[in-house]
Amino acid sequence: MRNMSHTILKTNVLASRAPPPIKRYAMQNSLHRVMAFTGQSIDDIINSSIAKRRVFSYFKLHRWVQRRCEIVELEKQWSG
Repeated sequence: MRNMSHTILKTNVLASRAPPPIKRYAMQNSLHRVMAFTGQSIDDIINSSIAKRRVFSYFKLHRWVQRRCEIVELEKQWSG
């Protein structure tokens, strides 16, 4: 009986030493992100001027928000 508990303890110690899980990140450029948000494909954008303007407007908004976030981040570093 004593060997049985010792074996269980050893397996628990080995299980706790398992390597951390691998994290995978999918990089996505901003135009693809905007196209996914608007639900437009590249063919829709090429063939429709309305879809083109809509995606371009969201793309400009995305760039503006991204720049603003960078500015706020830099201001935090400078003042902190």
